[in-house]
Amino acid sequence: MTQLEPGDLAVDRESDSSDFLVFLSHTGVPANEYVIWETPPDDADITVFRKNRDYDPSEAVVEAAYLEDIKRSIADWDLDEIIEGHEEGELEDHGVKVYGFPSSRLSSASAGDDR
Repeated sequence: MTQLEPGDLAVDRESDSSDFLVFLSHTGVPANEYVIWETPPDDADITVFRKNRDYDPSEAVVEAAYLEDIKRSIADWDLDEIIEGHEEGELEDHGVKVYGFPSSRLSSASAGDDR
């Protein structure tokens, strides 16, 4: 399996959607430790693993954003600027939601993919 690199187009193996994702980063954080959102102190935080129980909880999380969200939110986007914006934590400030996925859930979008 080819490892995705920042800027690569990817697809979600679990989705029936026709949307491409832009791969942003390898976090190195296990799915059972990557918090999607925090909960009140008496509840367990929601992690990538809690939303992806079919994957290994120790599998590292990768981050990606939907291509259409990027196009819609950042009109004249440049791929290098998108990656830099992600590294600086600024994409969500521009309305682009960044998602965490178990690394094996995403695969490279091939030229023959008709999505």
